[in-house]
Amino acid sequence: VRREEDDAVALVRVYCGLASADDLRAASAAQLTIAVVDDAGRLLGVHEISDDPSGYAELGSLLVARTSGFTDAAVAADSDDHVVTSLLTAAGRPLVVADDDSTDDFAERFADDDSIEEMQAPPAARRAAGLARALQAGAIAAVNLQTPRELVSFKPILAAHVALLNG
Repeated sequence: VRREEDDAVALVRVYCGLASADDLRAASAAQLTIAVVDDAGRLLGVHEISDDPSGYAELGSLLVARTSGFTDAAVAADSDDHVVTSLLTAAGRPLVVADDDSTDDFAERFADDDSIEEMQAPPAARRAAGLARALQAGAIAAVNLQTPRELVSFKPILAAHVALLNG
């Protein structure tokens, strides 16, 4: 009996950290670094996304690929000034925003010292991984924040996006 598990992805609870990328390639194209960890704190991936609606869509696709749905993943961010965090809030996704000192602390405290690759990663990747692991460990908790008035009109569009992602 041949088992076809090569392309299968185990669906687990995941936690996402979102940090400002270190290098600003262009002032108009801000980049964010995202890190995704599983229930055991294992790093599943680090990616760069743009801080715009297409970056939000990419984040959603990455999370859906690892979970049973976009709504199942909690996100910790280093700032609430990002377009992506605003869209997460408007969509009613669980989110927590940490200040710079806490984000740096999480990057150090929750680093995988046994991973040379992780220790040599850019600061934004370490900060994103630290935020994700802080969520996973319960050091911080993501909640559904109230949608700002100026973003309420986006809710139906974001709900349709989630429905498309979840199939």
